[in-house]
Amino acid sequence: MAPRRRIVAGFTVIEILVALTLMAMVILLVTRAFLVVLSVSSQGGRVTTATALAAKQLEAIRTTVEAQPNRDAWRTAFCTIAAVGRSTFAAPYGSYEYQVELNDNAVTARAGQENDLLPCWSVEWNRTGCVGQPGYVGTCAADSDLAQDDRMRWVTVEVFYGGGTQPVARLTTAILRGAYHR
Repeated sequence: MAPRRRIVAGFTVIEILVALTLMAMVILLVTRAFLVVLSVSSQGGRVTTATALAAKQLEAIRTTVEAQPNRDAWRTAFCTIAAVGRSTFAAPYGSYEYQVELNDNAVTARAGQENDLLPCWSVEWNRTGCVGQPGYVGTCAADSDLAQDDRMRWVTVEVFYGGGTQPVARLTTAILRGAYHR
């Protein structure tokens, strides 16, 4: 009688190594996907917070400027904004900073599209095709003509995160003294 072969149940070493390798690859891919989702979610939260902070700062600027009782005070309040550099928000938003840009620094159009973005009645600098505009440099130091303070002024608030150089959020509005003044 021939000896019987014993049937051995189980896995070979090679099968176990292949299974462990595949499992390690799946775990690495799942972990990477999870980290990407966390990163995107975190960035979205920063953008949402930065946008809310920019809107709050922009409204504070509008409220301060538009509340002024006369042209001199209005212009002084508006020009004071220009003197403030990059600033940090108060706690708990200390990792966010903002800067304010005014007039022609706040709004720029692509070449040939200036009239689409900034109609002639709102222009604060000379431009081809706009007749009868006062034409001044868009800085407070160079614009001393108080008779022109009913023109539209542009204000942009840029919010940065963690000392970055690119803004996370950027909001622009227009302020027109004559529209709100009594």
